[in-house]
Amino acid sequence: MKTVEGRNTREKAGRALLVLLVAGALAGAALLPTLISVLQQQP
Repeated sequence: MKTVEGRNTREKAGRALLVLLVAGALAGAALLPTLISVLQQQP
């Protein structure tokens, strides 16, 4: 039983990490054009 619980916890943690990675990638892709334009505006 403990092994099953551990495996489930590990899968949940992995899934949460994957979701965080995807969300971070989407946020980065959304912010990239803004960052580039801000950098280009500087003299």
